[in-house]
Amino acid sequence: MALDDVDVAGVLCPAGVALSQGFAYAGGGGRASDRGRKSGVGESVNGLKADISILAGLDVSKVSDEELLAGAEALAGLASRLGAVRGRWLVAIGERGSWRASGERTLVRWNEKASGQSPAAAAREIARAQSLGEELPVMAAALESGEVFAEHVDGVRRVFSTPALRESLRREGVQEEIVRWARRSAPREFERRLRARALREDPAMGVAAEKDEAAREKVVFSPSGWGMRVSGWLSSETSALVDTALSALMGRKGADDARTLPERRAGALVELASVRLDEGTLAAGARIRPHLSVHVPLATLTRLENAAGGCPALDANDSSEGSLSMFKSGVAATGSVDARGVGAAEAGGANDGVNRDASRRCVETGGQGRAGACLEKVRRQRKKLGPLLAVIPSAIDLKALAGAEPAAFDDGTALSMTQLARLACDSSVGRIVFSATGEVLDAGRSKRLFTPGQTRAVIARDRTCRYPGCTETIPHGQIHHALPWKRGGATDLANAVLLCWHHHALVHREMTTIAHHDGGFVFTRPDGTIIGTRRHGV
Repeated sequence: MALDDVDVAGVLCPAGVALSQGFAYAGGGGRASDRGRKSGVGESVNGLKADISILAGLDVSKVSDEELLAGAEALAGLASRLGAVRGRWLVAIGERGSWRASGERTLVRWNEKASGQSPAAAAREIARAQSLGEELPVMAAALESGEVFAEHVDGVRRVFSTPALRESLRREGVQEEIVRWARRSAPREFERRLRARALREDPAMGVAAEKDEAAREKVVFSPSGWGMRVSGWLSSETSALVDTALSALMGRKGADDARTLPERRAGALVELASVRLDEGTLAAGARIRPHLSVHVPLATLTRLENAAGGCPALDANDSSEGSLSMFKSGVAATGSVDARGVGAAEAGGANDGVNRDASRRCVETGGQGRAGACLEKVRRQRKKLGPLLAVIPSAIDLKALAGAEPAAFDDGTALSMTQLARLACDSSVGRIVFSATGEVLDAGRSKRLFTPGQTRAVIARDRTCRYPGCTETIPHGQIHHALPWKRGGATDLANAVLLCWHHHALVHREMTTIAHHDGGFVFTRPDGTIIGTRRHGV
């Protein structure tokens, strides 16, 4: 659609729709601004103001999607044309010194106040206008006709910055070719075309640009709130290398992955660092290889395990005297007697694999937000997926942890309890005993919570991340399991599940409980609602 052929008022306002200030568009030709318009500057500007007021008063809820899209595109072209006209006026104001009448010290200062722009933006607009008048007449005409935008001009000025390159722009056909690129190419493709043309015209510029890019490279970490703000600049070569690595880690976006591209990149960057540290190849000759250390008091660790759990009826290791334990066999033992002296037949009749003692407590306490509702879910899940083998809880009773000394990194940065639980899942644990004066009395050897053999077995069973909807493969996997320091977290395969890095962190943050059945996994939120189910082998 040619911008010159677009009647903006007609595009944006269907026939018969009332406009602001008493105007009504009845379809047909002619712009509202043509009526009674004179050639003077003041009259022309006032006519533009009137047209803008009409457009501003339109009820966009009554305009079709097609008209909105066409109108917005046309307005972008018109804004570009107005910018070109204003640029010519800025050049004239500078040549005449008209700005001095305002009392300002410089043209840039006057433009800053007149346009509301920052000093840098005001100076850039003036420099752009001067370049269009002196070096880029074809680009100037294209800007005034709405074929290109100010960003295209800025790109040409930024890339064609040496005397040899600026001289090449004067050759016949060069600017015309650049205008064609601008009309047909996306912004990044346009920039790549400009760089390729500039390197062809002036190879020395490319060498100088490479040196400048290398000298500017930096990454800055600045503490901000509860985290760290990362900023910096990478050369085109380095950024391509990093982007390739992060893209390989991200893979294809899953259907259920709601993260934005920047969020996925952040996750991939952390995963890349984690994998590199886990390889153990960094500073291989060092006595202690680089690693992330978390310092946690034993009392906090045990309180964390005691505070971790979900619905009591799902506690597969609740082995109070005489109670029915699903964990040991997946089937209630006929004729056993619970702590209150009630036989299995009396407690519930059918052998449905529900922990009876836990069942009573679930009903008494309301279960997962609704009295006894979790018990019915256990029965349904058991019929669908087979006996319940284990429960891998991530829910934490935060009230029970009030007063517990938080874990911390080497620099003293404190961790939340969910962060500690997630890090404990994929760590080596070592014991260090201190005296009252801080002397080390005993230092035990570090031990991984899951052995390499157990890890390989879990990977062989699960193959991919088991979170509903995720298909991330083994290279992105981590073992998520129950904590093993007391009762409920023996490091066997029933207590483990393969999750990708993103979903491993997610289940801890969201306190997701994972019920491991003979036929697969059921993921449940803290309120008892089911996120989804993943069967083994699917």
